[in-house]
Amino acid sequence: MKKYLAIIAPIAKQCAAATPNFGISRAPPNIRKQQNWVDRRAFNQFARDWVIVMFSVEDCIMKKLLAIVVGSLALVVGQPLIIQHWSEATAQEGIPLPAGHFSDTRQSSMAVCVNPTIIAQEPCSTSGAAVLAESAVDNGSATADSAGNACGTITEVDSFLLLAASSSISPSIVALINTSPSFVITNIHPVSKLVDFDSTTGIGHRSVTVYIGGTCSGASFDSSNATKVNSVNQQFVVSNGGNRIDFIATSFLNQLYGSFTDSGTELKQTTQNNP
Repeated sequence: MKKYLAIIAPIAKQCAAATPNFGISRAPPNIRKQQNWVDRRAFNQFARDWVIVMFSVEDCIMKKLLAIVVGSLALVVGQPLIIQHWSEATAQEGIPLPAGHFSDTRQSSMAVCVNPTIIAQEPCSTSGAAVLAESAVDNGSATADSAGNACGTITEVDSFLLLAASSSISPSIVALINTSPSFVITNIHPVSKLVDFDSTTGIGHRSVTVYIGGTCSGASFDSSNATKVNSVNQQFVVSNGGNRIDFIATSFLNQLYGSFTDSGTELKQTTQNNP
């Protein structure tokens, strides 16, 4: 009730001030002084004026209350509409395709097919080929442009999982593989080209050609003195406002590899003065 009166009081005051003849709050003196209310015509006129004035004030108050209710309703209902409009605008804008400098970490495992006699790689479709289990981790950086082209420079550490005794590989070679240290390969360049990208989901696809040697210049690659070692198709997903890319390989085109898993993460790099 107190809250209601707090709302009504200033509205009633405004309406009273805006209503003509609201000063008619008491019977006229000539009526008050006559104990028997003889001058009924004056009284009746007073009554009619009072009713008209009070209905005018009440009508004013109701109109103002209705305006407040409608205004409040518009505020309450309008809030989701505003949010919906903002969401629709965001959806139309979509998830941006990232560009800039990124750190690059990845890990993979694969079946490497070799000739069991000379331990040289050969296509996995070759009859009698032996299979070695290899794992690799990579670390480096990459630069991407707004068109989805990218060039990276990474270092990779490869190692073979322990090999059980095999009738197709001599015991001495098995022992050599099992005791060999990890291999560190530098100056590896994955060079990417965008295939497609859905800004609604942030999911895209790209083709990646992997070289050893050559140089990156921003997102471009100079293949001078470079050796192509693999071609990979990847699916990636963008998150964290374009600051993170997670990817997996969906195919290795190098026939020297059998089954594989390959995944990684690219994180947007920033400077100290530009967080």
